[in-house]
Amino acid sequence: MPIRKIAVCLILALMGLSLFLPVRKISASGTKLFLDPPSVVDGAHNVGSNVTVTLAVTDVADLVAYEVKIHYNNTVLNVINATRPIGSILEPRISPNNWFTPKWELKNDFNATHGRIWLSLTLLSPETARSGSGPLARITFQILSTGDTAIALEETKLADKSANAITHEIQNSYFNNDAPPVPNPPIHDVAVLDIIPASSQTYIGDILEVTVAVLNKGNTNESLNVILYCNNSFVAIEQTKDLRAGAQYALIFHWNTSGIAEGNYTLKALAVLISYEANTEDNTNSSHRIQMIPKPASVDFSTNWLDWLLVILLALSIALLILWFPFKRNTKKRGSSNPDSVAPPNKDSPSSPADPSKNMQAQTFLVLKVSAHWSNKVKL
Repeated sequence: MPIRKIAVCLILALMGLSLFLPVRKISASGTKLFLDPPSVVDGAHNVGSNVTVTLAVTDVADLVAYEVKIHYNNTVLNVINATRPIGSILEPRISPNNWFTPKWELKNDFNATHGRIWLSLTLLSPETARSGSGPLARITFQILSTGDTAIALEETKLADKSANAITHEIQNSYFNNDAPPVPNPPIHDVAVLDIIPASSQTYIGDILEVTVAVLNKGNTNESLNVILYCNNSFVAIEQTKDLRAGAQYALIFHWNTSGIAEGNYTLKALAVLISYEANTEDNTNSSHRIQMIPKPASVDFSTNWLDWLLVILLALSIALLILWFPFKRNTKKRGSSNPDSVAPPNKDSPSSPADPSKNMQAQTFLVLKVSAHWSNKVKL
């Protein structure tokens, strides 16, 4: 039997066996997969306008993949698009290409009465599993008529890094534009104003302080996460809670630059998407380029006190020699200009006084000899 046929048989056998194997589920108390807002009931939504809902998850642990099917009445709504939002909980942090969508299908004509959205996404290695809460997808519908419809989640799946199912609750959404208008909803809008590094040039291995200024442009208090990137690589995440409407806040990041290669880099800050936020263009901001340079070689100025003593003695010896030569020259001039000067005594006579210049030479030689002795001793 050809090798290809044997391989196909083995794969089919394993697939058949997997149907009988128990699927272990990871219990995650409080994990919820939901559509936000839970309801859109407002007669102000006219035919031809759009309405957007967000698919999100809360209190999940070790999430790496999801799959959902969403059904709706296709005589009331038609889906326009479904996108991965900025700041998705499954947004790749190592490389923007580390994700895969096995299914991303939008069918308004799934059957005679309903449309279906089929979405699935998984992170790819070396990305790590994610825990916490955040958006997964943003879905925009066009309103076709006046009426109401459920926007229902069905056949939902959450999986961890070992492909184990994560148990969860689901929450659907509901649309109705056949009702009296309601007051204007709160405006949710946050923005990253600026990124201010402590320095535009830093040594590799130093801790660089980066300030990120954010603004709540809406009319209600917001809690948001801000992610700092370096050339699209994840650096750190910080959070601010209950940021007042219209208020600014400065988040302080401390970036450990150890392991960064020498070169120029660009810092980018991202304010993670919040519920109901429509204007997301100002959720990101980039700073000026940061230059990373290697630290200069350190110079050790410490030395032994004896070395300093030898240096001082050597300097004094040189100073004595410099002072001695003019003194000797002046002495000779005075001796030759005085005719009544007494002739110098016989140098062979034991009673002759010592020559001052020779004494000076002997002392200087002794100092130099002592300095050299101690210097050799220290080297040994």
